[in-house]
Amino acid sequence: MQWNGLQPEAGRFSTRIGACHLLPPCRVSNLQIHSYQIPAPDAWRPPPLVSFQAMASHLEPLISAEMIAAKTAELAARIREDYGDRKIILVGILKGSFIFLSDLARAIGGDLEIDFAQTSSYASGKSSSGIVQIRKDLDINIEGKHVVIVEDIVDTGTTLNHLRELWSTRKPHTMKVCTLLSKPEASKVKIPIEYVGFEIPNEFVVGYGLDHGERYRNLPYIAILREG
Repeated sequence: MQWNGLQPEAGRFSTRIGACHLLPPCRVSNLQIHSYQIPAPDAWRPPPLVSFQAMASHLEPLISAEMIAAKTAELAARIREDYGDRKIILVGILKGSFIFLSDLARAIGGDLEIDFAQTSSYASGKSSSGIVQIRKDLDINIEGKHVVIVEDIVDTGTTLNHLRELWSTRKPHTMKVCTLLSKPEASKVKIPIEYVGFEIPNEFVVGYGLDHGERYRNLPYIAILREG
């Protein structure tokens, strides 16, 4: 993988135009990624690079697949350390968190239960409507349990705040939040987020589960979606 002026050293990435430390939270801005390579076993091959390049004219790569993997492993280690051998219920917020949740759950290991909830506040545009609709609620009884809500991204915080208030009435023993991405500049509701992967600029991003009109979820990296 080639990076513009970026060299790994002692567990961190440094660049002439900014720095990204693999310690929570990680602030990312103005990273320029020219190419990437996905390691794969002999029995499987990733889609041809041209299939991603065909979509890339409006994409500005922001966080690489390697950086996501390293941060996911770090977050998983912190979560398991905090809970020890106790059972954790991971609640993924659909649809954007499904890839992150899958990788995070395998990295956490130990005794886990997994459930999903689905909300809607974006419709088909880039801006949140501010109205939270719950399309799918929890199937698992969380009373007396240790719950970690897994988000792909927290921006305004409206959806997450609504879910925390709702599920807190069901008396879980603990409830924490793990999000891969956070947009501090977009925040409208101050809520505690115990595990944050990357803090990013207030831009619309896609990839690694995040979409625009259901496209781009399969990208192995995260990119800013620019207007064509």
